[in-house]
Amino acid sequence: MNYAKYSYNIIRQEGNLSGFSVEFTELSLTDRFVSIQVRDRNNTLIFEKTTPTGGIVINSDEKGFEITFEPEDTKGYAGAHQYEIDIMDNMDRPFLTIGGLFIIEPEINDR
Repeated sequence: MNYAKYSYNIIRQEGNLSGFSVEFTELSLTDRFVSIQVRDRNNTLIFEKTTPTGGIVINSDEKGFEITFEPEDTKGYAGAHQYEIDIMDNMDRPFLTIGGLFIIEPEINDR
């Protein structure tokens, strides 16, 4: 089985509800497991989401997925962090990874 790794930066504003979606043209996510971890520069976990526990939904056509970032996922974490999305096969082996910077811009307060 071939393993692929892709890099893409994600930028979100602190405390906002937002999402991130990925669509594939030739890959099926049938019987796949998707997870994301966001870690700070000290490798401390900020948040994690998976398809079984929630926060990541595989599309009905099984050609992509949507990750929902809740306000509490980013609140208090302004700065540049690292993320990694792993797509695992049915034997819990990663076969595709998307990763890069997860930049959380500071919340804008009305003054």
